[in-house]
Amino acid sequence: MGARFTMHVPRKAMLDRITTSNGPVKVRDVGSAAHLKTSNGSINVTNVDGDVDAHTSNSSVEADTIGGSATLKTSNGRIRAEDVSGQLEAETSNNSITARLDKSPTATTKLVTSNGAIELTLGSAPKGDIRAETRNNGIKLHLPADAAAHVVADTSNGSILSDFSVASKGDSDEDKKHQRHMDGTIGAGGPMIELSTSNGSIHILKGSGI
Repeated sequence: MGARFTMHVPRKAMLDRITTSNGPVKVRDVGSAAHLKTSNGSINVTNVDGDVDAHTSNSSVEADTIGGSATLKTSNGRIRAEDVSGQLEAETSNNSITARLDKSPTATTKLVTSNGAIELTLGSAPKGDIRAETRNNGIKLHLPADAAAHVVADTSNGSILSDFSVASKGDSDEDKKHQRHMDGTIGAGGPMIELSTSNGSIHILKGSGI
């Protein structure tokens, strides 16, 4: 029949290894790092001051209000991350990744999936590099109006649309309407933003999403 455990620990306790199989893991209000692993069960992490390392398969991962970095990995499950202060790395297959970062991290943000959509919203201008990669689905990137970056975007059989004026050489206005490759700068330029998909569209939008 299995078992369900509810554990109350001091806030500063380090969750060095929490492991289960075929069952969910939920962690909240912890003041240090959390290392979590399960198979076929969801992981939900809320209000953790330290780094989070969460791995599962065939289920979802959700992380909200993380004071450190977050490494979130699953297969065939969706990933949702919100308010991660440090570096964010999220990877899944055949499902979506949705992330909202109110404070842009200085480290690289990496979002990778196969056949799932990616949607990333930054509440402030990017300070670190961004990499988003998928196949057979679209990518949406929401940036504040004052964003400045170097954008390299590629798609096959889709289109690339931007609310921002992207300064690039050699492209006519008509080319930009139907382009499948973009290499240029937003504003004065800045961190590198790399967006890649096949058979999907890429949208770079002004303002918040999600």
